[in-house]
Amino acid sequence: MKRHVGIIMAMCTIVILLGSCTSSNEELSSMKPSEGVVDSESKPVSTIKSSENNVSNSFDYVIEFNNKEYDLEEKFTEFELEPLSIEQLAFLRNGVYAKYGYSFSGDKYKKFFSEYSWYVENTNNVESNFSKTDQENIELLLALEKIDDIDLHYSEEDNRIGNSVVLKGNQVKVSKEYLEESGYENKPIRITITLNESEVQFESIWNDGISIAYTDFDISDEYVEIYIIEAGTDIGCRTYIYQTDGKKLVKSGEIDHLGAEFLYDQHGRIYFCNIGDNGLDFDYYYDYKTKEIGPIKSKRLKEKIDNIYAEKYKH
Repeated sequence: MKRHVGIIMAMCTIVILLGSCTSSNEELSSMKPSEGVVDSESKPVSTIKSSENNVSNSFDYVIEFNNKEYDLEEKFTEFELEPLSIEQLAFLRNGVYAKYGYSFSGDKYKKFFSEYSWYVENTNNVESNFSKTDQENIELLLALEKIDDIDLHYSEEDNRIGNSVVLKGNQVKVSKEYLEESGYENKPIRITITLNESEVQFESIWNDGISIAYTDFDISDEYVEIYIIEAGTDIGCRTYIYQTDGKKLVKSGEIDHLGAEFLYDQHGRIYFCNIGDNGLDFDYYYDYKTKEIGPIKSKRLKEKIDNIYAEKYKH
């Protein structure tokens, strides 16, 4: 009998011990840190990469515009920034200051960055903390913000060349002759441009659709440019560009475009209407330095060009 009582008491002891262990495990699991929940309508907030008793936090310094995240720790490219408005560019630039705790004097930036968990306002002296990436991003953003200050020029307002012109201190001579025995009904034209010992010749069957002018497409280099616009019976045109340093003439590029005009910024970019597109919109660019051709991606630049074009032809 005693033996049975002993067995029963032992079994009760085991049950009690097991119950105690289960209770202990449930209590530990409730102490695990909970996952943060972000309201889907709120601005995106940074996530803590690592933290230990709130002593040292490393954040993702990210700002989101147009459903795209911009990491303030990464080097920006002009390509990824082109879709942004000037105001958004300014927010990104000030974001570089904000990640170091810059204390903004105005409410605009203070209110904007206060919605990001990584912004802790504490100082006005942050420039000494800037990395090389920070400095390069600020320079790029500032340059893009100043795009409204770019002075665009119309090709049709450039100085036309008659028989001669002095460029870079030397005389450039232009001669024209019609090619009688060409087989064409409208007598093609040959244009010869001479500078010192260098000479270029240009021939076209569109003798009444040729114009010659000079300008400076890139004021940062030592060259000025002479260009010839060749217009056919339709609105399709081709522009041939020659550059000179005052000593010799060298062909530097050509562009096919709609309409006998284009815009340029004197910093190496020419803007024109692309052949094949519908309508006369200045929607393409030609990079005079790199020879790259492509669609204009910057919304603010496109708006600026459209406004200039509308103003010129509103009557």
